[in-house]
Amino acid sequence: MLREEAEIAIHGRVHSDRVDAAWLAAARQFWAPTGDLLNEAENHGRHRNWTEARTAYLQAMDTGPINWDPHGTFITEVPLKVATTFALTGEHDRYRALCQELLQHADETQAEYASVALILPEALSPALVEKARRILRRAAARLNDSGTSRPQDDWIWLDLGIAEAHSGNTQEALSALAKARTAFNLNCAGVAFASSAALLVRRGDAADAQQYLAKAGELHQRILAEHPNSLSQHWHETVRLELALTRTHELRSR
Repeated sequence: MLREEAEIAIHGRVHSDRVDAAWLAAARQFWAPTGDLLNEAENHGRHRNWTEARTAYLQAMDTGPINWDPHGTFITEVPLKVATTFALTGEHDRYRALCQELLQHADETQAEYASVALILPEALSPALVEKARRILRRAAARLNDSGTSRPQDDWIWLDLGIAEAHSGNTQEALSALAKARTAFNLNCAGVAFASSAALLVRRGDAADAQQYLAKAGELHQRILAEHPNSLSQHWHETVRLELALTRTHELRSR
């Protein structure tokens, strides 16, 4: 109803297909196989069955087009979960293609797209990571100008910090990560602590690095204790924390 009124106001006529019971039934039938595969992948992800999750995601993407729009009807976390699964299973070509698709027309209102590129930035071209960094910088500037803060905004600061670190801007990275370390979301805060620790290791600040790494490990254990039998529905966030912890431990052991 509202859509029809808007189209009449803008175009002078209704040009979209009318949404009625028959249209909805046909749409559900068309999307059912894709939805079933995405649900299957979700279940595998929560139980760390990465190979099976990858297979289900690939089948879903081959079954029908997926609306990646974070402002649309599809849930925002799907591309993040797909990208995380591809990164874990070595599907780097698919991961790069997904990031390229998401960032192709993205702007600062779609920071979720940039977040996908920061899961495994070393697998991407410098130009693609730089595009993600520019999106996040503009998104962070909007946050500063607005003077407001929402829990989901902490991920913008986290991803900006990781992007700046990947580009060699250590001080800018630490400043952004400092804001993410206070995040209410334990996964976000944990990744920020682990990523800060990695930067401090590179800078030679061993004592502070150890303190931050210990805090990241503590947050990780709290998260696992809350979900002892399987990961939560935000399993991709916990996996991202685990990847950050692994990278930082490897960096310290060199």
